[in-house]
Amino acid sequence: MAIFDELKSVAGVLQEAGKIPQYQQILEVQEKLLEMMNHIFALENENRELKQQIKTKEALVFEGNVYWMNDGDKKNGPFCKVCHEKENKMITLDIGSFGLGTSRNQTYYRYHCLVCKNYFK
Repeated sequence: MAIFDELKSVAGVLQEAGKIPQYQQILEVQEKLLEMMNHIFALENENRELKQQIKTKEALVFEGNVYWMNDGDKKNGPFCKVCHEKENKMITLDIGSFGLGTSRNQTYYRYHCLVCKNYFK
């Protein structure tokens, strides 16, 4: 980065001239600049993640006890309601016919989450 090159050049001149206090000031400025750049980088990443979360939230539709993701003209999913609401995770559900209970009192579910082990109708 150009500003670092300039500061390095100035620091070299100051060091050769024996101006140690000024040289140390330049080194401190370089360190603070690097910290600020790292902070900006972290904020940019956080901003990108938050924008993605907003985009995901806007595309989510709760329908039939599960979440679906609208992607233009098609629907992706289904996704687990429990995992999304507790952990903010988008876990794709198994689709099938899952019977639970005794042979006389079977309850059938259409979706099953392999992560939280919940069943959904």
